[in-house]
Amino acid sequence: MPSPNPQHKLGLACEECRRRKLRCDRRQPSCGLCETSGVECQITARPPRGPKRGYLKLLQNRIEPFNYDPEPDFAALDDHIDLMKWQFPITIEERQLGGDFDSTKTSIPSAASSVDGLGGVTPSLVEGLAGHCGLTSHPMTIGVNISKLMEADLQLYFDRVQRLVPILHKSRYVALRHYGNNTDEQNCLRYAMWTLAASFSAHRQNVGESLYQYTQQLLHSLDSSIQNFSSNNLEQIQAWILLAVHEFMCVDFRRGWVSAGRAFRLIQLNWRHGIDGSSLAHKQRDWVESEEIRRTFWMAYCLDRFVSIRIGSPLTLSENVAIRLPCPEINFQNGQPIIMEFLPEALAASAAPAASAFTECIIAATISGRVLSHRHHCEVGDIYQNSLEDLWTRHEWINTMHNQWMQNFFSAYAVEMQQSDPMALSIALIFLITRLHLHETALLIRLAVSCCVTEDGRAVEIIDQNRFTL
Repeated sequence: MPSPNPQHKLGLACEECRRRKLRCDRRQPSCGLCETSGVECQITARPPRGPKRGYLKLLQNRIEPFNYDPEPDFAALDDHIDLMKWQFPITIEERQLGGDFDSTKTSIPSAASSVDGLGGVTPSLVEGLAGHCGLTSHPMTIGVNISKLMEADLQLYFDRVQRLVPILHKSRYVALRHYGNNTDEQNCLRYAMWTLAASFSAHRQNVGESLYQYTQQLLHSLDSSIQNFSSNNLEQIQAWILLAVHEFMCVDFRRGWVSAGRAFRLIQLNWRHGIDGSSLAHKQRDWVESEEIRRTFWMAYCLDRFVSIRIGSPLTLSENVAIRLPCPEINFQNGQPIIMEFLPEALAASAAPAASAFTECIIAATISGRVLSHRHHCEVGDIYQNSLEDLWTRHEWINTMHNQWMQNFFSAYAVEMQQSDPMALSIALIFLITRLHLHETALLIRLAVSCCVTEDGRAVEIIDQNRFTL
């Protein structure tokens, strides 16, 4: 056995060596320095340094339950998740808040007792969902529970999503969330909001697919219910719009198109005559509810135009409707009534700036819809024997209107504002895409002119080449 290093003797240094910061030889009863100096060699007992025995093992046992994969493969997990047995993970914060949040279990003994577990889903919707999923009255596992902390985290909807889809009034939503007896449509809206909010959150994307699947089931079950088919319910339309936006962004364009189409048909069924006409005998509503209806219609109107101009399909919703334009966001959220103009009046006042970014979006969508309809006329002009002169006159009129509104928009919204406002950025893209469609339509008209000949074989010069400017 090797001898210990003589420079590292066991024992404690004396107080005199500590004071002088010298190495103590630790001789007994007096070290060499104290013996030479003639002072008393004193040694003060001190506890040993370092952690206590077993302390590190105790720490390891305490942190073991919280070990996790820093980069889990959520895509692989979603492929193996049974949505009807899915349980949301409880975070550390939720565990610390106590037993009030220990409510994420989704095992429900029966359809009748599943109402409380779903956060307010009514029995009729539960029965419809059970029938839609092919479930009977035997004990089943159904639904998705949202803990209170997770629900609060998903309220980033109003911080991020509302700026892009401004159709909901925050105070009304908070009241809906805390109201005990929510309708089936209101619960569909809540889950649609959670689904879209989860797609905007980096911390909740792992549950976004499960929320999306469950929201789909709720809405399809509601559509299949006979008693709800003829109901005039705003929340159901809003839920379909939010689900369509989520599908456009995160799932598939075709699915988003189908979901948006459901919202369009419900709008045509319920608001085909508008809500602001002087001769309309509409129901008595408060101003906030009426404004939500306006915003819901105009958001669906914009979606209709944006989808149609992307794939070239015909428009579904008409711009000639007795529904006023939405008011500014601050008036809407504060409940301050203000009478806005109709769309034709806003288009006629092209010199005046739009009241809000949402109104700018509606105007840009209207122009894009007119450009799309104009292109359809040009493509079938030879079939219906439309006059090329009329087509070009209409083209110049739409082109002038587009240039004027686009110039006003880029003057009011600088590039920095567009980068910080998702709605403004979308409007800028729509104006530029519409410009490309106008260019392609002009080429179609020029091609039609070059192919149009008179009886003697000479080309008919209808459009002066100097007027062909883009």
